[in-house]
Amino acid sequence: MKESSIEKTDTVYIAGPMTGKFLLNYPRFFGMAELLRKTYSCKVLNPARQPDGLEYGEYMRRALRDLIQATAVVLLDGWEASSGAVTEHDAAKLLGLKIYEERVVVRDMNCIMQGKNPSIRIGIGENDDVSA
Repeated sequence: MKESSIEKTDTVYIAGPMTGKFLLNYPRFFGMAELLRKTYSCKVLNPARQPDGLEYGEYMRRALRDLIQATAVVLLDGWEASSGAVTEHDAAKLLGLKIYEERVVVRDMNCIMQGKNPSIRIGIGENDDVSA
């Protein structure tokens, strides 16, 4: 596992399931965005900020444009069951972005908030398989 962590200078894209989820999973997306901003002071690209009523293809085009700007991706739990999030994950790997899983990011945030150093770094290296 590559040792790295989210930095203040990172631009973090949030990827995860939306379709078929209660309120399109917006509470989790916006909650993670706020936690990232407060904990790391990084820039966050949240796909839940997009306007309603677009075609799926347009949402994915916007997501890919965001990924090109990003330096890191946080994968929300359940991302493996979302075709859009799997596409975002694969694009992030191709672009060489740092990839983090939600559960590990939250564990790291809890350590930081308690004034402790995380015992395990949260980075997922480019050779680590996090695919379903």
